[in-house]
Amino acid sequence: MLVEIPSSVQKEVTSELWKIFKKLVSLCMGKNTFGLVAASKVLFAVLPEVALPIDNTQWRSVFRTIDYGDIIALMAAEITEWEKRVGKQLDLCDPQHSFTLPAIYNVMAMKARH
Repeated sequence: MLVEIPSSVQKEVTSELWKIFKKLVSLCMGKNTFGLVAASKVLFAVLPEVALPIDNTQWRSVFRTIDYGDIIALMAAEITEWEKRVGKQLDLCDPQHSFTLPAIYNVMAMKARH
């Protein structure tokens, strides 16, 4: 859904995700965690079409930011660019249509880790 909506609406969605994420981080913080991973996984569980689950290594090595809105915007831009280059929609690569674009992107981001 995220790559198919107009850019103005996409900006609104990423902004709202960032606001929700910041609230979730404070709820997910603990003695041994900053809550980033948990907050991203909660958002992905609730909004799998637009949210991205991010693990610790991805926060540190792949994205290098804690601005969840920026990460979602980057994901949408990279998916759009990939689709333009290949000439095929990424979600059509899944013959069963059982994965969302963020789930597919997450696998690619995991492979990008050092």
